[in-house]
Amino acid sequence: MVKVLATMISTIIVFAGCLGFAFDIEIGIDSDKAFYFLAVAIAIASTVGYQLICKDWGLKKAFVCLHVIPILLVVTLRLLN
Repeated sequence: MVKVLATMISTIIVFAGCLGFAFDIEIGIDSDKAFYFLAVAIAIASTVGYQLICKDWGLKKAFVCLHVIPILLVVTLRLLN
């Protein structure tokens, strides 16, 4: 139960950070402040995602699919625009 809740909460925070970074102009956020969203997503992915989900619980595929790939996709999307 704790694994599911921690994974869901950290995934929601990572997705929110990625969406805030990718669609900052559409949402109405300054471009300078959009990097804070990405920083939060990376911080959550590295602390909760890597330390707890990947290292302690051994759920490497869940970590990669729910934390690493969204961050890579949003950075790629931002660089292409």
